[in-house]
This record gives sequence, C-alpha cells and structure tokens, in this order.
Amino acid sequence: MKICLKELRDSFINLRILKGANLIKDFEFLEKILKENDELISIFVVSI
Repeated sequence: MKICLKELRDSFINLRILKGANLIKDFEFLEKILKENDELISIFVVSI
C-alpha cells in the first residue's frame, strides 16, 4: 500500500506539471483526474 501511495503522489505531481505547462487542453478532464487522484491519496493515507 505504501508503494501505491508513493505512485499516486508521483502521479499527482506529474499531473500538476502537465497542468502548469498547458500540455493538456481539456482542463475539465484534467481537474477531474487531479481530484480523483487526491481522493485516492487520502484513502490510502487513512488506510496505512
């Protein structure tokens, strides 16, 4: 579970980089993914 949490955090950082660099034009979709990723991080933190 700790490995999954680390990967989720890495993914969150990478998604924020993509957002900051304007590499993804569908901001609505990107925000949805960021929110989902953040929720999963919260779930894993509580589980650990």
